[in-house]
Order: sequence, then structure tokens, then C-alpha cells
Amino acid sequence: MINLVRNELTKILHKKGVYIVLIVFLALNLLILGIDKYTESMSYESEGVYTYSENIKDDLDPSSREAMKQKIDTQTSDEINKLVKENGGYSSWKGRIILERLWQLKTDINLYESGLDEFAVHTGYSKEEAKAKYDDILGRLQRGDWRSFVTESLEDTKSQISDIEANLKELSDSSDSTAVNDPADSSDSTAIKDSADTAQIKELNKELEILKLQKQSDEWRLEKNIGYDNKGYEDAFSHYTGYGELLIEKAYARYK
Repeated sequence: MINLVRNELTKILHKKGVYIVLIVFLALNLLILGIDKYTESMSYESEGVYTYSENIKDDLDPSSREAMKQKIDTQTSDEINKLVKENGGYSSWKGRIILERLWQLKTDINLYESGLDEFAVHTGYSKEEAKAKYDDILGRLQRGDWRSFVTESLEDTKSQISDIEANLKELSDSSDSTAVNDPADSSDSTAIKDSADTAQIKELNKELEILKLQKQSDEWRLEKNIGYDNKGYEDAFSHYTGYGELLIEKAYARYK
């Protein structure tokens, strides 16, 4: 049996086509790796990066506050993209949180510092609040405290679930009240309202199911101590929530 396998392998390895396929496959992998590296190195690696200081105010046209805002936006983009690269790049969990949580905070901070308070409307925070929030998030990122971000996500998801359940109860109570007060009412307006309520209830239930997926995902992370940087599990979590949401969307779309 061993000799038979050896003979078959010898036959395969003596075929030129096999080596051609292997060479092509290797070349494609090297090309893909090279493109990824090039893309990451080119992403927002601009010369003349605006550094936040008093000097930037001297470079701006004081007669055009809109022009000043545009330069502050450019400055913020450079600062945030540099910060992303210093924390693992755009595909890392830290990079994702920087883009999602810090960009708008940093924009408002820079606008406040440049005296453009009227444009600092991205977060709803005052200058001091924005700075404190920014420092808090950045500090947790630098410590690698992924659990705090999962905990925040879980608490936010629970709050959204509670709000939806309250809305569903309110709609249900309203429907029951209408039926009790006027059971014989079959007017067009009542029919339209019932149809609208049914559609809203359906949409809320769909959102509720999707939020429960996220809640379960966050609870598993905390219970099993699975950080965002665990690549194997990260793919599994992504598939669980992503495909789960897709199935829920399809299920609710089927029964319109």
C-alpha cells in the first residue's frame, strides 16, 4: 500500500503542470500580500501632516471660518489615521474603535481648541467633556482593556432591548384598548391604523431578534474571556452575528 502511494506521488511530482500550478499559486499569494502591505502603507500617509498647535491658527484664513473648519477636518483625519496605524492598523480591534469612537470626539476637540465652537456638534459634549471622554477611551485602548468595551456594548444593547420591549408593550396595550372601547369599529381609519401598528410591531420584533444576537455575543465574550484580538474566535463571532442577522432579515421579509 505504501509503495502504491509512493508511486502515485512520484507520477504526480514528475508532471510539469503540477509545478506550474504551484508557482502560479505562490505568485498570486505574494501579489496579494504585497497589495495589502502597499495599501496599508499608503493609507493616509500624507506629507505635511497638520500638527495640532497654535501654529495652525496662523495658517488659516481668519475671514473664512468654513475654510478654517475644512483645515481642522484635514488635521483631525491625519491625527486619527496616524493613531490607527500606531495601534495595530485598520483591521485591528483597536483601529476599529478609534475610527468609531474617537474620530468625532477628536474633531470636536480640535474645533473647540481653534475657536470654532459652532461647528463642534458631532458628539453633543462640551470641550471638557469631549476631552475627558477621549482620554478615557484612548487610555483603555492603550491598556488593551477590551472587556470594558464589550461591557459598554452589552449595556447599550440591553438598553435598546428594554426600549423596544417597552414600545411593543405600548403598542399591544393600545391595540387591546381600541378593541375594548369600540369592538364594532371597522372604519377605514381604524383598518389603516391596525395595518400601521402591525408593520411597526413586525419591524420592532425584527430589531429585537437582531439585538439579542449581539447581546448573546457580548455575554459569551465576557463569560469565556474571549478578546477582540483572538482571530479564530473573532471570525466565529462575526459569522454568528452576521449570518444570524441575515437569516432574521430574510425570515421577516418572507412574511410581509
